[in-house]
Amino acid sequence: MSNNGSVGMAWGCTIAAAGSTLIGAFFVVLVPPTHEKVPCWVIAASMAMAAGVMLYVAITEMFKKSEEAFGLAGEGEVTAKFHANLCFFGGCIFMISSSQMV
Repeated sequence: MSNNGSVGMAWGCTIAAAGSTLIGAFFVVLVPPTHEKVPCWVIAASMAMAAGVMLYVAITEMFKKSEEAFGLAGEGEVTAKFHANLCFFGGCIFMISSSQMV
């Protein structure tokens, strides 16, 4: 394991994200959705934003691993990025078309 100085930053981001999740969970539990000051759409929008952030983090991590795998397979940098993009967007198209069939 390399210790290049960014470990502290990674732990800080992880702790901040966990703290934000904890605060959000307390907010949902302690504030009733019918409260006049907090409309239901605020809680729904907050949950959607949190889900979007988690998806973004997961997808960018998988995308980077895909680029590295194509690079290790002997592809050049530009070709590896092209194939990673092709696989990602091909998967998106497959997912959308398969959900339309069900």
